[in-house]
Amino acid sequence: MILRPHHLLCTLLYCNNGYSENFCINMKKVIAQLNNNPDFELKIISDDICIECPNNKDGECSSGNENVIKRDRTALETLSLTEGVYNYKDVLNKIRNNLSPELFEKICGGCVWHEEGYCTYGILCERLFP
Repeated sequence: MILRPHHLLCTLLYCNNGYSENFCINMKKVIAQLNNNPDFELKIISDDICIECPNNKDGECSSGNENVIKRDRTALETLSLTEGVYNYKDVLNKIRNNLSPELFEKICGGCVWHEEGYCTYGILCERLFP
């Protein structure tokens, strides 16, 4: 599976809302695959979630490709990752060990889903540390 770096957090915070019905179906499929197999290999680059996003126009984000790239760079730096292949459980450990409320805001601040209140650091902690 291929994921953008900032989508690592989205897989943990998704709450059945999305840009379109196809986006939601695809997102649920991606999350189920990850949750059912923590050893699932991820290639972190760019990405199986964007495939069904109506903002994806020929591989570019119509709502601001520069914004998406900035989120990805920040996520990589914050989580001490590089583009490459990881097991999902290892990525979850990186998130648990490296993310703080301030760094979460640095990655997710300004995202429409975060601004709507669907994605918060508190929700993330509840899901990472049940």
